[in-house]
Amino acid sequence: MLFLKSFILQLRFFVLATSVLVWHFSSATAHANGYERVNLKGLNNDTRNLTSFDAMRTSMYKNKREMRRAWSAAVVYVPTANGRTVKTHVRSIMRPGAAPIPGRYPLVVYLHGCDGLGIYSLQNIGHFVRQGYAVIAPASFARKNYPISCDPKTNEGGMFNDTVKMRVADAEYTLTQAKALPWVDSSNVFLAGYSEGATTPAQVRTNSKTRVNARVIIANTCTNRWPAQKYKNGVKAHKSEPVLALLGSRDPWFVNNKWAKGDCGASLSKTYGSKNVDYTSGAIANSHALLDFRQARRTIFQFLAANRH
Repeated sequence: MLFLKSFILQLRFFVLATSVLVWHFSSATAHANGYERVNLKGLNNDTRNLTSFDAMRTSMYKNKREMRRAWSAAVVYVPTANGRTVKTHVRSIMRPGAAPIPGRYPLVVYLHGCDGLGIYSLQNIGHFVRQGYAVIAPASFARKNYPISCDPKTNEGGMFNDTVKMRVADAEYTLTQAKALPWVDSSNVFLAGYSEGATTPAQVRTNSKTRVNARVIIANTCTNRWPAQKYKNGVKAHKSEPVLALLGSRDPWFVNNKWAKGDCGASLSKTYGSKNVDYTSGAIANSHALLDFRQARRTIFQFLAANRH
């Protein structure tokens, strides 16, 4: 009897020890092949020390190391076929030994607002993901040298006029790199930006390698005329790239801003299906956060669907 009890205890110990070893091995494998969680620290106004205006140099704007920093820290969301959404950074999916992402997905390159990548950015990204789009959001704040561009508390923008040049450079670099990823359907790539980030879809000039299906400008007027601003009015999209521009007619960022009044309508070529939408009634007319409204999301997703190949 004692022998039997001793045997049972030893057997239980063996099973427990084996289970622990299996769990440890499985966890280590998952850690080795898994992706890091999204970490927004250092990627917005509130969590990093920004570069002084005097320390900024024009040589920094298209510096490859700086663009690689924005690309490496970019937030990535992928709605994989197994029903789980990959949520991580480019550096994680690109590291040696990282698990491959199965399938191929249409891609939205999303450009964050003037205060960087924050919780609201992830909320906006989620809207696209739920429609089946993968999203890559370059993190311009990950640059070693990056100045403050706005104060959301006072709706003051355009603090550093050349910020747009860095945003455009980061978008162009991201398009080049993203189209080469095996899980990106390179025949269905879109460029979308919110607020200051929407200046980028307006200003990027694509070539045969970086051409996109369409562009979406969310909450921007395409009429920035800040003093010394070298990026003037208009939209620089290739004629084959339709543009959708959405704006609340009483958007608090623009309604009293003499430097950025108007809308994108006059800058769009209607020949290729571009469209300007000004919301003039209801709560959306007074809002900057247009993606909070179902009617704006519906218009965007219908536009994207109409321009998929």
